[in-house]
Amino acid sequence: MLRNARRELEIASTALKRMAATHEYHNIEVEWENVLNRIERCWEKAVLELNTNLKFGAPRSKYEHLRRTDELLAYLKQARNASEHSLQIVLKADGSNVAKLEGKDGGELVQITHIGNNVYRIIPLNEAARKGLKFYPRCRVLQVENRGVHFPEPKNHLGQNLPNDLLTIGELAIKFYTSALQDIEGKVK
Repeated sequence: MLRNARRELEIASTALKRMAATHEYHNIEVEWENVLNRIERCWEKAVLELNTNLKFGAPRSKYEHLRRTDELLAYLKQARNASEHSLQIVLKADGSNVAKLEGKDGGELVQITHIGNNVYRIIPLNEAARKGLKFYPRCRVLQVENRGVHFPEPKNHLGQNLPNDLLTIGELAIKFYTSALQDIEGKVK
């Protein structure tokens, strides 16, 4: 059951992994659009498959309500629509990068953030920070507009604070839809 919807989530997950592994902004943008499209297609395929199942009404209502009211879920749907049907830009590099400063004693990893007016903040990364280091251009989602309604960058998901980080947002979306499909399957059997 819901094999086609799960396949879309697998493709979204693969795109997210490719996005995390790339060092090129263009590739991140392409993969992010793929994530947005596949997540929406996941839900559409679940609805198509279960539309005639009488037990689907209550779970469908629950999840469609969440898709409209949860900041992250509503944003993802609208960002996908904005990306697909307009010229809006849905993400932006945030100017933060990791670099290796070379010196006579070797080099040190630092995070460099552009603050503005040729001002940069340089933070040395200690051993603990290096363990979780991801080498990719840091990007953030941008507010989108759809049919005159503004959808700001999501700050919450299911009552939890949300960082404006593409990988975190993508991972939470895939986790949500994976859980939703499992819940729905349990209720429509």
